[in-house]
Amino acid sequence: MAKGKLDDRAIAILKDLELDWKDACWEVRPNVWAMKHRYIEDAGHKAGIVIESLEEVETNSEKGIAVIKCTATSASRKAKVITYGESSPKNTKNQYPYAMAEKRAIDRATLKLIGIHGSVYSKDELDLPEEGKDLGDLASPPSPELGASLYNKTQDVLKKDPASMTEVEKSQARVLYDQLKTTDQYPLLADELSTHMNKGKK
Repeated sequence: MAKGKLDDRAIAILKDLELDWKDACWEVRPNVWAMKHRYIEDAGHKAGIVIESLEEVETNSEKGIAVIKCTATSASRKAKVITYGESSPKNTKNQYPYAMAEKRAIDRATLKLIGIHGSVYSKDELDLPEEGKDLGDLASPPSPELGASLYNKTQDVLKKDPASMTEVEKSQARVLYDQLKTTDQYPLLADELSTHMNKGKK
């Protein structure tokens, strides 16, 4: 298992939910943490999170693409989030795109509502093959094909006005940002994408 430490804020939040971060999370690579699915479900239950709706935003069975919109609330935190789960051959090897998209959407919504998304990601959001394993292979540089794909996708987003982007496009940009952040080779590109997308919030 990895030897790093999760940030103190996330540790405190998990402790309030009676969860031990050392059991619930593991470090995929330095400063990139994943949370085991069963603990995400447990956290959601303890936080009183309710999945209000799951809507299919984009589907293409032939191409293995599914995008699910999740609306979730937490009465204890008086909060509501709308987020998305996306599954395609470009971001998962899973053969069940609808189930994967739904799982990613629910996990992401839960982590956002309890306040640790960004510090911690779900196993399925990072498309990890096994929970809890010290995945040293993920620390290796991306293939040239993956690197070119991430770069080209980012350049396409940077050409768009965030204020005029559709919800699906914004969801795809968020997924792209997470991919860049979890790929050590592209921290500056991730920051550039984040700055660009935040312009649309002004």
